[in-house]
Amino acid sequence: MRIGIACPYSWAVPGGVQQHIRDLAETLIGLGHEVSVITPADPVLLNERAVTETAAAVRAAIDNVRRHCGPAAKAWVLVDDEGATVSVTIRDDGPGIADGRLAEAAAEGRLGVSHAISGRIRDLGGSADICSSPGAGTEVRLRVPRVRQRR
Repeated sequence: MRIGIACPYSWAVPGGVQQHIRDLAETLIGLGHEVSVITPADPVLLNERAVTETAAAVRAAIDNVRRHCGPAAKAWVLVDDEGATVSVTIRDDGPGIADGRLAEAAAEGRLGVSHAISGRIRDLGGSADICSSPGAGTEVRLRVPRVRQRR
């Protein structure tokens, strides 16, 4: 079992500005007993905003599993530190999403996936990809850059 670090870190960025960083992995470990979370042994450090927004996106994905897949569904979260990027993959063994269903939900004003998940990660300069098909569960892959890229 991984033991997280309890306090945030600080680091100086160019220009002398202090930026607080936190361990994303530690934040995600407490998602709930029905969710398996796999993290690297070392802290996965991101700035505080990136940790907050990424954790919120992961919680939204897990809430979707609970809401749409039923109480027997299992979910797994895999955190991977890729150096310049951190990826978080959320998988479930639910019934999957029918083709076109996410677009249909957005058109109906149900913006959970497009705003609560994809929008949060896009605002960080990252990406969110959703792969699903009926009967095969769903996989949500979030990729967050360590430093926001200028557009």
